[in-house]
Amino acid sequence: MRRCIFLISIAFYIAPCIAVFELNKHLTTKSPYWPQQLAAERTAPPPGCHAVFSNLVARHGSRNPSKKDIITLEALQTFLDREEHAIPNKELWNWLISWVQPYNIREAGQLQEVGEEELYNLAKRLVKDYPDAFILPSISREYPIRTTAIPRAARSGNAFGFALFEGRGRVGSSKFKPFYTLSDSKNSDPRLRFFKMCPRYDAEVLESPETYYEADKYLSLHAPRVSQRISRLLNISSELLTASRLLSMWKACLFEFSLSGNANHWCSIFNQEEFEMFEFHADLKRYYESGYGAPAEISTEIACELMKDIITLMDARVDHDHKVLLEHASLRFAHAETIIPFATFLGLHK
Repeated sequence: MRRCIFLISIAFYIAPCIAVFELNKHLTTKSPYWPQQLAAERTAPPPGCHAVFSNLVARHGSRNPSKKDIITLEALQTFLDREEHAIPNKELWNWLISWVQPYNIREAGQLQEVGEEELYNLAKRLVKDYPDAFILPSISREYPIRTTAIPRAARSGNAFGFALFEGRGRVGSSKFKPFYTLSDSKNSDPRLRFFKMCPRYDAEVLESPETYYEADKYLSLHAPRVSQRISRLLNISSELLTASRLLSMWKACLFEFSLSGNANHWCSIFNQEEFEMFEFHADLKRYYESGYGAPAEISTEIACELMKDIITLMDARVDHDHKVLLEHASLRFAHAETIIPFATFLGLHK
């Protein structure tokens, strides 16, 4: 029987043209994990193939806003408190008038419970859909979990691992089998945090005004129309509804929906066209930060160490090189800044 090796890269959903606007598929990097297709619709391995090794590269689950975003939302709350008197139909807009920024800055960027569930369910789906690639593990070292040293990524790996090793041991009522995770220093992780180890990337991409020129130009072109409509809706001067305030409102919607599933408050302020405008603006930023819009030699080379690691493990598995590999899988949990350059390196969605 031929043996096949699967590379499973969990990236971000590229939404096709759809008749019904599905909000959860337009949240950019805040999009939650969900089943991409029915198990019955999955393409089976080629005849005679048997999966023997799996590579997984996944982003962490849904998280709290960053410290920067929480400060922005606090400023939005202050603005609304100041303009509360102008908002009409107090009963209709009671949620907006009484809105309080809900995120604790001490928990900024931390994985939320819904994010834990996403990775737990992802593991259960993979085990179910690819049973040959995820043989019931009896030895945890055969399914090592590697994460960055950032807590939200580490906890995502733990949630995935719990699903993988639940019912495989003797600990507790769930018969859990303890496992371990591996992390390099957050300041020295060339495979999963390469975006923090490249001074040239900082200087030529992240710190360059040219990187954000197209996104800023696009927003300045379209934001005034959104501002004018929301001004009429809330009776707040359009001059006060600046592009940055509109972005704050949109981010409030992203986090509110991704973490609680609530589409009836902040997300209800925007229509579909406006939502897609903000989504495209975010995509433009990512495109020039870490996608094909970045300098080619950076966008194609920054993820080299990750690709080298994947290929080395695959070659070792094919060659039965037990000096290099004693594993059935390599399970990695990192960040959007890992996934997007890696997808660019692979030439995906070009």
